[in-house]
Amino acid sequence: MSLLVRRLQGLSLEARPRAAVRMRAFRGIASTPRWASAPAQATAAAVSVDASVSPVAPALEASRQARQLLRWLWLNADQRHELTAYVDAADQTAAPAWLPATYHAARQYRTARSRRWLPDAERVGGRVDAFLRERIDAMRARLEGGAAEGLSLEMWEAMSLDEQADVVLLPVWARMTEEERSAALTRVTYECARRLGWRSGYSAGYPGAGAPPAVGRAPGSRTAARRALQATEEARAWDAWQALTPEERRAEWETAWRLRDRSVVYVDEAPTTRLLGAPAPRWFAEPQRAGALQFLPNVTVRLVRNHTPRGQPYDAWKATFRVPLHMDKHQLRSFLLAVYGLRTTWARSMVYRSSIVFSGRQRRRVVGKDRTFKKVEVGLLEPFVFPGVTKDFLRVNLFQQEMMYEERRLLLKMTKGRRWRSHKSVRDLSRALDRDWAAQSAGAPDEAPTERPTAQLLVRKRSVPTARHGNILSVLAERRAEREARLQTYLDEQRQKSAPSS
Repeated sequence: MSLLVRRLQGLSLEARPRAAVRMRAFRGIASTPRWASAPAQATAAAVSVDASVSPVAPALEASRQARQLLRWLWLNADQRHELTAYVDAADQTAAPAWLPATYHAARQYRTARSRRWLPDAERVGGRVDAFLRERIDAMRARLEGGAAEGLSLEMWEAMSLDEQADVVLLPVWARMTEEERSAALTRVTYECARRLGWRSGYSAGYPGAGAPPAVGRAPGSRTAARRALQATEEARAWDAWQALTPEERRAEWETAWRLRDRSVVYVDEAPTTRLLGAPAPRWFAEPQRAGALQFLPNVTVRLVRNHTPRGQPYDAWKATFRVPLHMDKHQLRSFLLAVYGLRTTWARSMVYRSSIVFSGRQRRRVVGKDRTFKKVEVGLLEPFVFPGVTKDFLRVNLFQQEMMYEERRLLLKMTKGRRWRSHKSVRDLSRALDRDWAAQSAGAPDEAPTERPTAQLLVRKRSVPTARHGNILSVLAERRAEREARLQTYLDEQRQKSAPSS
């Protein structure tokens, strides 16, 4: 894609500053901010789901339609003169017969351009970027010669690339038939809905029926299969959108907007955004990140296994995290997206308070030993199975740990060294060996453990020795002494090398 088209799609290298605005609910009509001027509110582009089927806004009075058309760069000199005379004497004269149809066409064009409409290559007779570059240069030459209506060279130079494209693409839209305009509006509306996440991802019920493409062992086969699946799903989603009725499209649109990713901004509704010379919201080609990026976050986020009631399958479409108490679910979604690139569909937070017990020593109710923690569950676009460990791994690993503990204990006893006094029961370890972690991770229901585990750890005292605090400090002191000795040896060698020879 050329640089000109990328800039027209909002990827300009010289991005103009925009005021930071907070997105509101985008249902039916996208309006300008409350703090915009009165003309901006009057000329805000109405963005319906399908403007080709029903008008983009309720029927307005003829005088209001005329005033809006006069603010837009749509009319020629004769139409502008006639409409100006009607506005000046609206009480005495009737509205022109062409006013409703012209207003509807202009409103359709503003809606299409606000959703990043561009003509196809067949309509312009070649590449779109070359066509736009040629028409923009031709319009600048006309303005330099003073042969343009309603525009001046100063106004043209002050326009952004999107605003200039709005002017030069107007004749292309005017030559299109009503059916072609309706099809173009349907297409751009579908593309905007897909940006919101409509039927994208496994959570929306896609890919549905149909076998995925086969994946071979050749290099790049996995990437090719993924691209083929994406192309297939894009075609199926477009066919499904076309099969919907206008009411169903509106319902799907509202649902997609309600379930959108709120960490990004989809519509630029700043007062500096203009369509046909008047303020109006315009979609971003690429959703803009809401808020500033947070680099090197100083929070601890732990991924834990989902809570699965006994007898129910493991839910692979959600993930559970332990987060600090001051961290909310929106911050977690932004954290996952910024750090790991993980997009989520929903989030639900829960705070588990520590128990309150009665202390006989203090003669009052106190906080129990368990801590207060916060858990956040998020919805995933793709299934994720928590990594589990198999029985074989647990048997081998725990057996090695047991042998290591027994070896060290016997060694300490034979050498009359530090004694191991603390022990840990092996009942829980034996039951962990008996659980089928591999089957449970794959989605099988958890089975109730038996009273006597089938797998028994062979220890003499039915306990595993653990290290005391004093032993840990002694080991750390020994390591520190060894490190200091190595460092001192290195320093002595360097001093000998740097000493002058006699």
